[in-house]
Amino acid sequence: MQFTFGQISVPPGVSASDAIKAWQQASLAPLNVASSEAVTDAFAVKGAWPSPPPMRRRLHTHQHLVQWLWWARGDMVYQVAVYGSVKAKAFDDTAEVYFSGIKLP
Repeated sequence: MQFTFGQISVPPGVSASDAIKAWQQASLAPLNVASSEAVTDAFAVKGAWPSPPPMRRRLHTHQHLVQWLWWARGDMVYQVAVYGSVKAKAFDDTAEVYFSGIKLP
């Protein structure tokens, strides 16, 4: 499995929500899947701003297992992700532990 953590500063005139949507599209593009193929659900991140709410997306293809989590705080947008093969054992549990360990001051 691979684990990532990324952040970007939201440019003036762009909403955090729009930045997250663009980042989601960019994350899905290399996998050649439609946005509708990824399951979306809310996920609590301690210390994240409530608007836009933190969002998790999960994708299972014939080759990949992926979970992403995006949230905003101030003028920053964050993404963490877990990538694995379909043979990865306990993938969903591992992503849950990784994501639930995020606590912002």
